[in-house]
Amino acid sequence: MTGYLGSHFACPNASWLRVYGTKANAEARDNFAELTVTRAGAAPGPVALTAVDSLRAELDAFAAACAGEAPFPIAADEAVHDVAIMEAMAASALRGGKWTNIPGRARPLARGR
Repeated sequence: MTGYLGSHFACPNASWLRVYGTKANAEARDNFAELTVTRAGAAPGPVALTAVDSLRAELDAFAAACAGEAPFPIAADEAVHDVAIMEAMAASALRGGKWTNIPGRARPLARGR
């Protein structure tokens, strides 16, 4: 399986995700509000999604964490790693697209929290 995540920080609502498989492809567009699946030998078809205000959800989770009501859903080391990924992407772009290692991550992120 191959995937592609694209986003433009210079304009609003310009994020998308494409996943390519041997039996189907999926593409999320319009800031992940629309999902289209194309199965091998079939026409693309929409998949119904429930709209989520992701900024509102993030702010609500942050407020709950500040109030001590619930842990923030993203661990601090994951947030730091995400920033390192974006910095590596920028460094790679400055180097003509060459691979840039991300320092400080010797293990995969823990899941299921």
